[in-house]
Amino acid sequence: MHAFLIMARSNSQELKNLLSSLDYDDNEIFLHIDAKANDTHSQLEKCCAHAKLIVVKSIKVSWAAYSQIEAELILLRNAVQSSQNYEYIHLLSENDLPVKSNRELHEFFKHKNTEFVQFSNIDDKTSLNKIKYYYYFQEFVGKKHGIIWLLQKILILCEHVFHTNRLKNIPYKKIGKGPNWFSITENFAKFILQNQSNIKKYFSFGRSADEIFIQTLLLNSKFKSNISSSSLGNLRYVRWEQGNSPEYLTAEKDYKVITSETNLFFARKFSNKIDKEIINRILKRIS
Repeated sequence: MHAFLIMARSNSQELKNLLSSLDYDDNEIFLHIDAKANDTHSQLEKCCAHAKLIVVKSIKVSWAAYSQIEAELILLRNAVQSSQNYEYIHLLSENDLPVKSNRELHEFFKHKNTEFVQFSNIDDKTSLNKIKYYYYFQEFVGKKHGIIWLLQKILILCEHVFHTNRLKNIPYKKIGKGPNWFSITENFAKFILQNQSNIKKYFSFGRSADEIFIQTLLLNSKFKSNISSSSLGNLRYVRWEQGNSPEYLTAEKDYKVITSETNLFFARKFSNKIDKEIINRILKRIS
């Protein structure tokens, strides 16, 4: 049995595509929809005739803010506290899709003990600064560069002047950073939840700390020997070109790469408005 944790911003067609692609007897799906969305989720159950769908209590989620971590923890708690034992727990966004069939996916993860978490860097100064200082207004800033963003920048400069250092007493020897999307064992998921007090203490009021806390916990735990190789990473295909967000995938640029790589099991980001062709081709391929 596998658990799929989905963080969604709305009840979108992309979300329905993802739910339908995961509709398999040995899957259970835990869904968090941003509380800022006005959409109803009453129709989503129709996407899952075989998989069990659990819609968890929602909170408002802001880009690069601690609420991202809170939503992940809500999903992890619901999965770990369920009556099932899971071989693997996967974190996905509504703009993801699996690129292998459910049967292939279950076969690949069978009898494995690897934590498929990707690392971009370890102890990098830019990454350290994201949790070294207090980003008090990140919940309100998001991606906007307005007055609140400017006020936060001024506060960060003040913290530089007064030598603020939240890392001084942090109980972790190494700080890792990478994408927040993962495929992990239930044992490591339980370990994450056992460290919720430290997560709140050292990663709240950070910036993009959702891309740091999992990697950091993993590096400083008994599970570090189970970290996946850099060639496998988190088993996901993402195309970055510029900016803070990955590019939307297209059939012309990405389909061949996605389908030719044996160690890719998920990809993002997909959009029906940008390129419906790649979505239809992948859904057909994995059905």
